[in-house]
Amino acid sequence: MQDTLSLPGQYQDADEDMKLRDDDKDWLQNEIASQIEASVDEFRPHGWRRIAHWSREWGISGALITAFIALLAVTLGALYQSFAHVKEETEFRTQTIDHFKELDRDLLAIQTLLSSAQPTK
Repeated sequence: MQDTLSLPGQYQDADEDMKLRDDDKDWLQNEIASQIEASVDEFRPHGWRRIAHWSREWGISGALITAFIALLAVTLGALYQSFAHVKEETEFRTQTIDHFKELDRDLLAIQTLLSSAQPTK
């Protein structure tokens, strides 16, 4: 029972006994960093898998941006079309109104001629 109570003190003493020089600390940190980098690098895709991974990661974003640009283009096209039709429709109405006025004058002249050509009773 006393052995388990004295263990923490023993570990503290062991830690103080194993001091490292600064060169050894740097070497150890560099070695740990290189091992971690090598382990992580195994999980990174290489070659065609890297391209497939990139397309999966950015494909959705690219599709959303493309869809937004397409909708914007359709909207601008529809606005242009509607504004162009307003001009054409205004010209058409003006010409049509002028044509109908001319037809009304012609019909009135024809009615006048017909009424003057018929003998009155």
